[in-house]
Amino acid sequence: GYQGCDFNGQIADATLCYLTYTVMALEKRFTEYQTMGELFSDMEGDLMALTLWKRVLTCIERILRILGEILGMTPQYLMATISGNDKEMSKILVMAEALEKWDEVCG
Repeated sequence: GYQGCDFNGQIADATLCYLTYTVMALEKRFTEYQTMGELFSDMEGDLMALTLWKRVLTCIERILRILGEILGMTPQYLMATISGNDKEMSKILVMAEALEKWDEVCG
């Protein structure tokens, strides 16, 4: 865990810890869940990915909204600031492209 004195760092560390726990809990919930029938077992992976992605997006949206309220900025302004950083924007674009490819294959 984070051991610094910076409050923002502590909040970020706690948030990442919470997100990690949520992802791990969802993964455990879905991997230990047994369904009847071949149709449901074929769709289990797709459902897990979709549910996980929706929850991650909800967490990100909530973080941006709260961070915006604290800093006095809109979530749109925060995203514009993040997208102005070429290195971070390239990471976001890689994730978006991977999701588009997944949607083409599985959708």
